[in-house]
Formats: sequence, structure tokens, C-alpha cells
Amino acid sequence: MAMAKDGSGKSATCVVTVSNPSAPAPAPAPESVPSVNYRTHVKTYGWQKFVRDGAMSGTSGKSKRLEAIEIRLTGELANRYDVYYRVHCQKFSWMGWAKNGARSGSAGYSRRLEGIQIVLVKKGNPAPGASFKGINRNVAKAFAQKGK
Repeated sequence: MAMAKDGSGKSATCVVTVSNPSAPAPAPAPESVPSVNYRTHVKTYGWQKFVRDGAMSGTSGKSKRLEAIEIRLTGELANRYDVYYRVHCQKFSWMGWAKNGARSGSAGYSRRLEGIQIVLVKKGNPAPGASFKGINRNVAKAFAQKGK
């Protein structure tokens, strides 16, 4: 279980579950159901299908690195909050914030994700700054794609 506080000081609780990685992942939640949906970009395989609410995204036991991520909220969560996230990408360092389903990380550079920071912000409140909770952004953009 994890707790987070939004900009107004109110807290929210999130339960993260670890499941059998060989079990099929639940499909993304319909837009009307409150949920956290996400997908990852995996070495060799590219963008994976969206999964939700604690399901594993990526691979297990195949030595394939995660290179990027997209996270989005659905239902009442999406109506009340924005989800901001940024990653520490190998050789790029901390990248800029992505928001509500935008890509964060890299594709085509063969750089692994080494860390992630995720923040829920109440709609209408400002985005987290370049320096947040002791982490400083080194690259302004949230996503780098080779050849684009």
C-alpha cells in the first residue's frame, strides 16, 4: 500500500498488487471505470498492450529492458486528477514530466529505464517543477525517439 498527497495536502491510498507474471493481464479498463492503465516499451518488442491496476507490464525472465512508459487514468480518477510521471533513462538522466498518457523515456536508443517518479495532481493545480522531491530534471523533454 502506498500513500500520496496532492497539492492541497489531501492524501490518497493506492494498493499495488504483485501477481503471477505468467497469468494473463487484465484488459485496460473502460473509460468510465476508475483505473490506472499503463503500457511499456520493451527492447526488441516495442510498445506492449495496455494493462491496468497492478498488472505486470514488460517481460519476466527474458532479459529485455524497459525503455519507456505511458500512464493514464480513467473514470472518476481522470476527472479529478492528472497523472504526471518522469523517468531516469540510462545516459539521458532524469527526463521532463509526461502527463496523462504521454510517452516518457526513449525508443530506438537502447537505453533502459533506471527510475520512475509518479505524482497525482488535482485538476487545475500546477504541474510539478523541474526539481521535485529532491530529484532534478536534466533533460527538458519527456520522450526521445531516434530518427524523429
